[in-house]
Amino acid sequence: MIEATAETFDGLVEEGVVLLDFHAPWCGPCLALGPILEQVEGAKVVKVNIDQEQELAKRFDVSSIPKLVVLKDGVSVSTMVGLRSKEDLQRAINEAAAG
Repeated sequence: MIEATAETFDGLVEEGVVLLDFHAPWCGPCLALGPILEQVEGAKVVKVNIDQEQELAKRFDVSSIPKLVVLKDGVSVSTMVGLRSKEDLQRAINEAAAG
């Protein structure tokens, strides 16, 4: 998992399948999602701390966290809000990779 900043974000998401995790250190469901994110395969996991990267949060219309966005070659292909299972995340990643 990679923690993105405004400066590094575009380079991290421009190619391949990326799972974005918009989170905050004070968010219980976000903390619970951490071990699940470590188990997914087939995507680069990029974390964005909404407290530190407010412009990125605005860019992706983050109003609730955790917010998960699957990108393929820099384009959003699916979005999920809230604590999700490994299976939900893996399905979204596999669909993005196939599509």
